[in-house]
Amino acid sequence: MTIQELRYKTNLSQKQFSEYFEIPIRTVQEWEQGRRKPPDYISKLLERIWNLETANQ
Repeated sequence: MTIQELRYKTNLSQKQFSEYFEIPIRTVQEWEQGRRKPPDYISKLLERIWNLETANQ
């Protein structure tokens, strides 16, 4: 899953997503625009964190 797909799944804006995961918004923007690619483990880690936190609600 890409960062953008994960963000859409969370229903968060780029700003909200960056604040929630404490990632600079510019980094999120560059990942989504294809200027930079996050390491594969980052996408998987963020998805697992989101799934764990939403499962505990």
